[in-house]
Amino acid sequence: MKKLIHFVIIIQLLLTACSKDDTTRISLEEFLKEVENVCISATDAVSAPPGTAIPGDATGVKGFFNLIPDETIRSMSTCGLLETLLKYYRIGPWHHASSSLYFPAVTWFNDNLRANKVAMELFNRNDVFSVLVSKYPKVIKDSEETNYTLPLQYFEILLASDMCMAALNKEERILLMGLVLKKMEAKYLNTTCHVMIAVMKSCNYTPFMKTIGAKLQETANGYTFDSPDKNGLHHIGLGDYRAGIIVNYAKRFLKDTKIRML
Repeated sequence: MKKLIHFVIIIQLLLTACSKDDTTRISLEEFLKEVENVCISATDAVSAPPGTAIPGDATGVKGFFNLIPDETIRSMSTCGLLETLLKYYRIGPWHHASSSLYFPAVTWFNDNLRANKVAMELFNRNDVFSVLVSKYPKVIKDSEETNYTLPLQYFEILLASDMCMAALNKEERILLMGLVLKKMEAKYLNTTCHVMIAVMKSCNYTPFMKTIGAKLQETANGYTFDSPDKNGLHHIGLGDYRAGIIVNYAKRFLKDTKIRML
């Protein structure tokens, strides 16, 4: 509890500083250092019995989570909830099993997540932001060391979910945007840019919403826009060209908030 209170005070100091100057300077390295040990371990995460097969489809996974007693879920730490969700709720990204290029995968993912008892409890916790921010760099580091990005993509679609955006206040979404821009690699991940889209949509960022936001289309690989293109080609997901446009709007969004991430 003391760690959470300390974290909240840090956030307040960082964000109220803008009343003293036109630009709030936030050192992300210092910010991350303050929360890096929020989840040192999650000893109360739920583990499936050895040999248990967890179905990969949405219905099967939902059934597995429904077997966890409500009392167990309520008694788990926020870190334990997140660890359980990341370990077993591997739905997406996004819906590659669909035969339709324009399957609404974003809506499909959000609908399934809202039906998950562990996710509902996780995003109702007051310390969910500090837990997510603490976990994000660790997931990125693991993906770099193993050259296996799927767990990172799972994590980022959680960050981009409607439930996550609803759980965070505007200041927390702004800090999340800064973290995403700071940590992303030169080669864009589709899911990374979906976090940026989610932040700008949830904050109703006018420059983005009037141009790209109004053209977003759902596909089996998340959002795209301008599909088909001028050559008649159909696109699913973002790809490097469209991702680059999203990144430019995200940088502009951060600049317009008067917050500079050092």
